[in-house]
Amino acid sequence: MMPLRILLPMLLLLCSPLISESLRGTYRGELVPEGPSITFGLDEVLQISLPSATKFTKALEIEVTIPRDVFPYRSNLAVFIYQNFQLGKTAGSSTGHRIGIEVLPPAGKFYLEAPLVAKAGLKAAVDTAILKIPRFEAAFPLAVTILPIDKDLPPGYEKFQFSVRTRLVNSNLGSLVLLTPSLSEEDRLRLKITANGVLQPSKGPLLLEPGPYTLEVTLPGGDSVTLTAVITQAKTSEVLVDLVQEEPSVVIEAPEGTQVVIDGKRLNWKPSAAYPLEKGNHTVQFVIGNTVVSDTFLLDKGGRHRLTLKMTLSVERE
Repeated sequence: MMPLRILLPMLLLLCSPLISESLRGTYRGELVPEGPSITFGLDEVLQISLPSATKFTKALEIEVTIPRDVFPYRSNLAVFIYQNFQLGKTAGSSTGHRIGIEVLPPAGKFYLEAPLVAKAGLKAAVDTAILKIPRFEAAFPLAVTILPIDKDLPPGYEKFQFSVRTRLVNSNLGSLVLLTPSLSEEDRLRLKITANGVLQPSKGPLLLEPGPYTLEVTLPGGDSVTLTAVITQAKTSEVLVDLVQEEPSVVIEAPEGTQVVIDGKRLNWKPSAAYPLEKGNHTVQFVIGNTVVSDTFLLDKGGRHRLTLKMTLSVERE
């Protein structure tokens, strides 16, 4: 028998709304992480739950053992994984949101570099499979089932049996929450965050291995802030990030000798020099000799902006 391993990283990801569907299989029981394996057949459903105490778990591994007599027919069978599993009162009445489907591989193990989510653009290689759960706080319980996807199966295929078990992976993690009271939610998502030089997601808490970290937090248009933090296993730490965004300013790019008038005021501008402006709508005039080019522009974010006069040249035959 060969094992098929599926790793489920518990990362906060955004995705399109999931559509609930009915699970036709019969409920077989609950699979407990780190517990004994369970043998189940085609069209049977196993439930996987996680207690809240495992919130620092980075991944869940599901291992499905494929019997030798099933090997010739693996391309006719697929593993289906659902989240938000709801057990029905009768067979075939259970529901869930399908987040993964994968044909049993020709090798004992396989690896998917992309999430097993609809339209994710899957890329297959060898070793194990990775599945990212779109919304961790609403993902569990999960459900796993194996279904035939092709009629080219031998008589008695309904009696195929598989062994499955699950375990927690890399639960030696802690959480770091960056407090940014001076930023709007939009600016919070624009942050560039690195921990010991490794780029981190801008949304949600940072899940990190225990130990000391140097954090670099940068907001486009603002100053970078360097902080230190110590991550403790299974603990949440908080760090205040005091980021003050620069007021808006514009840098003028125009031919030498151009007169620039912004909001009715003529600027004595120089190349590469930044001129402060308030957020909002503004008017601008570029005057070159007897030619006047007028337009409006909006500054809705702080930081330095570039205001460029683009000239075009056309040549026509007389």
